[in-house]
Amino acid sequence: MSEEIDYAEMLEIPVATVNVVKKKRLFPDLKLLAVGKVNERMQSSARSRDKTYAGTDFSAEPDEGEPGERTLNADPSSAQTADSHDVVLYDEEKKRTHPVLIVEFAVACLLCLTIFLTNIFLADSAINTFIRTVLNPDVADSASAQPYSEFTLTPVVSEFADVELTLSSAGLLSFTAECSVYPACDGTVSSITQSGQTYTVVVSHSSTFESVYTGLTTPYYAEGATVRSNVPFAYTDGTAPVQVSFYQDGEMLNCYSVDAQNCLSWNE
Repeated sequence: MSEEIDYAEMLEIPVATVNVVKKKRLFPDLKLLAVGKVNERMQSSARSRDKTYAGTDFSAEPDEGEPGERTLNADPSSAQTADSHDVVLYDEEKKRTHPVLIVEFAVACLLCLTIFLTNIFLADSAINTFIRTVLNPDVADSASAQPYSEFTLTPVVSEFADVELTLSSAGLLSFTAECSVYPACDGTVSSITQSGQTYTVVVSHSSTFESVYTGLTTPYYAEGATVRSNVPFAYTDGTAPVQVSFYQDGEMLNCYSVDAQNCLSWNE
């Protein structure tokens, strides 16, 4: 042995011991820490969404317990583990119904109730008429072709106006005064023509019945506008006579009369 040492000293081979010490980090690895946090959140989110854990049997019915929780039995092969470590899943909190949805639902119910009661007590209401028109086009066609006898005549001048109406045997109603002029029935302005300083207005009440007003100074409505019997649709300044006539299928009618209060009515 001493010979080997002497030989090594002769060759000048160094003999030494080296100790390697790994210095600990002063700060944690932020990258690994961030990855770990993300993994924990993903696992927690997956468990809450699926309501399940690895190795849990969901085919078993939940045990009876306190409201809002369910206890699931583990796989039969690990019964002892299930007995010592029961898994309890809590039902998610029920979401509250938004107040706006409640109001909309109440309004819809009220509307349905209104339509139902209207169908029972008001057979000729606007809603029922619209529904019948949509479901049965023949009804709409028959309504648009109503004859003159289905309409109720109203005064063509105000009852407070001091106007004298004259009715000829041919059915031509005329007067000369400064006043507003009313349509004899509800309808739609189908045409307006000007002759000199006066206008002639034709009001369609149905596809077969219309009224014609000549000698008007100023019409208030344009063609296509809807007019009402209780609202004036034209004006006359009294310089020209105003004449009113009614037509059914293009034939002039003379089957109506006028009383002392300037009210019009069909002859029986």
